[in-house]
Amino acid sequence: MGDRGRSLGMPLDEFTDKAYEGMMAGKDHVIIGTVGPAGPGGQAEMYLEVVEKRRSVFEWLSKMMLGRS
Repeated sequence: MGDRGRSLGMPLDEFTDKAYEGMMAGKDHVIIGTVGPAGPGGQAEMYLEVVEKRRSVFEWLSKMMLGRS
């Protein structure tokens, strides 16, 4: 890739540290990288809200389909 390609991505050790930190915190969705600005109201937070809503709807639908409502 050359010098230009080296600027893409993130160092493996940084990725591994962030992923491990998220997993040890009990998260099953760990956002690493460029989803958007972190912090309150940031794109990463909005993405996680969508993921949680999707999970909630999926669990509700699963229970309904299995007749366990």
